[in-house]
Amino acid sequence: MAENDGASREPLSRGGVAPQPLFAVVAVLLGSFLANFDSRLTTVGLPDLRGAFSLGFDEGAWLSTAGIGSQIFIAPAVAWLATVFGLRRVLGIPSLVYAAVSFIIPFVHDYPTLLALSVVHGLLLGTFVPATLMIVLRNLPIRWW
Repeated sequence: MAENDGASREPLSRGGVAPQPLFAVVAVLLGSFLANFDSRLTTVGLPDLRGAFSLGFDEGAWLSTAGIGSQIFIAPAVAWLATVFGLRRVLGIPSLVYAAVSFIIPFVHDYPTLLALSVVHGLLLGTFVPATLMIVLRNLPIRWW
């Protein structure tokens, strides 16, 4: 019984190198570029969102602040999440939920729901950049860093 107790506390991540490290690095770099592009796209489209939802300047500013703030909030936790749950789960699950949230956002017609989805959207995007650094440092030779 004592043997089972130690095995259940170990992290799921074993720290192994990916079978195709270059493919893994390109995939996560694409995710990081997408996260940066998506954040910039929100900033560029903010005047249109303010007009469509009849928002004041301050209310519109909260949309981009909610997204960027939640990205910053989740970033320090990504290393811990990757150690506990594994890097594939930390990137795979948020990627799928990100796709679903991105599909839902254009159909939202009220500000509180849009603000809540912006927070969720930012939390999901915030996982990509730290995970990219982890994959690059783990899978590429030092000379390519």
